[in-house]
Amino acid sequence: MVNSARHRLDALLSEWSSFEECLLHDVRPVHFGFGVRMDINHVWGPDGQVRPDALERPVLVRLFLMGVQRLEFTGALNHAQLADPEQLDWGLTEIAVVRRFDVPDLVGLAVEWESERQLRVCFADFLLSVPDA
Repeated sequence: MVNSARHRLDALLSEWSSFEECLLHDVRPVHFGFGVRMDINHVWGPDGQVRPDALERPVLVRLFLMGVQRLEFTGALNHAQLADPEQLDWGLTEIAVVRRFDVPDLVGLAVEWESERQLRVCFADFLLSVPDA
C-alpha cells in the first residue's frame, strides 16, 4: 500500500506542478485524528496565468492524508510578523513547492515555502478530491 501511495503521490505532484505558487488554504485533523485534510487553492488558470479571482473564488484541491503518524509545522515567523499579525496577508500561505520525501514504511509529504516555513506529514495512504471543471 505504501509503495502504491508513493507512486500515486509522485504522479499527483507532477500533474499539479508540485502546487508551486499555490496557496495553502486549510489544514485540519479528520476522522478523530486518524488523518489530516489539506486544502490547497490552485491559483493557476487554463492559460497558465494566475486566475484574477484566485482569492475570491478558491479552487480547492483537497488531500486526505490517512494513517498520519507525524505532523510537524514550522512557522518561521519573523519579529515583525509576530509583533503585528494584522499586517499578514495571503502571501504567507504561498507555497514554493510540495514534494514527497523518504520515510521508512510511510509516505512523507512536505509543503515548503521560500523561507524556513514548512509543513511535514508522514502517513500511510491518501485520497484526492478535485473540484469539478
